[in-house]
Amino acid sequence: MRTIKIIVGLILVMAATASALVIKTTPSNIIYNTGGFSTFNGSDESAKITDGTQSGLDLGTTDFVIRFWFKTTSTADSRLVFKTQAGDNGYGIWLSPAVPMLRFRCRNAVSEDASTTSAYNDGVWYHVVCVRESGGTNIIYVDGVNAGSVSDTGLDLDNTGDFRVATAGTDKYYDGNMSELAVYNPSDVNVDWDAAGVLADYQRGRHRGLRLTTNLVSYWRLDELESDTTFTDDQGSNDLTDTNMTDADNCTDNNPVINYGPTDAYIDGDIQATGDVTANGDMGATGNLNIGGNSTITGNSTAASSTVAGNSEVSGDLKNDTVTIFYDASKRFYGAGGFYVGTVADSKLIDDSSTGVGTTTLYIGNETIDTTPVSAAAAKKDIVDTAANIDILLNISVKDYKYKKAFTDDDATIHTGMIADDLVSVTPYAVKPYIQQTNDPNVVVTLNYIDMDELIPLMIKSIQDLQKQIDDLKQLIQ
Repeated sequence: MRTIKIIVGLILVMAATASALVIKTTPSNIIYNTGGFSTFNGSDESAKITDGTQSGLDLGTTDFVIRFWFKTTSTADSRLVFKTQAGDNGYGIWLSPAVPMLRFRCRNAVSEDASTTSAYNDGVWYHVVCVRESGGTNIIYVDGVNAGSVSDTGLDLDNTGDFRVATAGTDKYYDGNMSELAVYNPSDVNVDWDAAGVLADYQRGRHRGLRLTTNLVSYWRLDELESDTTFTDDQGSNDLTDTNMTDADNCTDNNPVINYGPTDAYIDGDIQATGDVTANGDMGATGNLNIGGNSTITGNSTAASSTVAGNSEVSGDLKNDTVTIFYDASKRFYGAGGFYVGTVADSKLIDDSSTGVGTTTLYIGNETIDTTPVSAAAAKKDIVDTAANIDILLNISVKDYKYKKAFTDDDATIHTGMIADDLVSVTPYAVKPYIQQTNDPNVVVTLNYIDMDELIPLMIKSIQDLQKQIDDLKQLIQ
């Protein structure tokens, strides 16, 4: 037996046409983001719904949650979400990088502010959840971590102001990106929006949509083209009318690095991107995975089919609907359905079963694998007659045995052969280590095997010795 190392290069090419991540097939119980965002210019662009039109955004003395993602490099004081009237009665979230501070304010004559001490203007996407626990504690979470809190006295926050995004009305315009804005109005925020719930929402990632729709008042993906001047409320009736925004303000990054967050990501539908895709965990899709750039996945990748124009790095298993490429503890890939080399043709198939003629363990197309070592004298040195003899062969023990279930599907058949461990003291040069994958893909063991090529010369020498003894006996008899 010879150890055969095969390197298989898989080059998957696609013609990319989309400019942003597109996720299809939205189930009724979960809302998924299409991967876009809106860019506000910090001078005159914003969105709003008037107080007389809105429904459910006057939150009074109740518990509520506002969550969204944002990214900016601006140093200007700005408003991200704002619903107040004269005197600032109401609620709002604003960013003051120069302080530095991100603030969640609830106000009625007096202000109750939960504030952070960071600027968050380094051009990185941040996940923000503002939790109002009426009569309890108001908390502002950033990337799943409590970044500031304040006691809440149950102020009535109802007001006649418009619900605004990216402005205070005529000033404090936000300069940056925003996506996936949602407002929840649960009876008790501690049921779904305690520290663990907020962390789970962050870990879901920016492009995987909302974690839950329970008690959801409104949800704006903020990714529509602005030709229709509207950001659609995917949950309720609170569509936002934008001001001064154009199509260019939506999904302006034509080569997005799509980061699915710190843990696993699974999408019910297709994933298509012209840029890079990075998942800091498992990534899966019930549809097709089409990536125009590079794919880096620290966990397992699951899809009906996978097409990657650039490099694909998967630290776990790579799966589609017809074959699974496993990744074992020894950093080796193996596939239950085999691999094609170059083109999809039987003559290019590497598999562990075949209808053609080949070895008993591995086939390439329908041809056998030639593993014959070089035997020419020109390739060798120190050539002398061997001292090995039949006595060595006589010390090799032959056994009957069955294979254990972990190493074969047939543990009942009786085999006759030798045990590699027994040969270590007799013919150590014929015993080689072998990394064996068991029937459990997570269990890999190192075992010894017998290299029969090393024993063939000994058998030939033993036959020669026996023949010489026979010839010597014939001479004595004569």
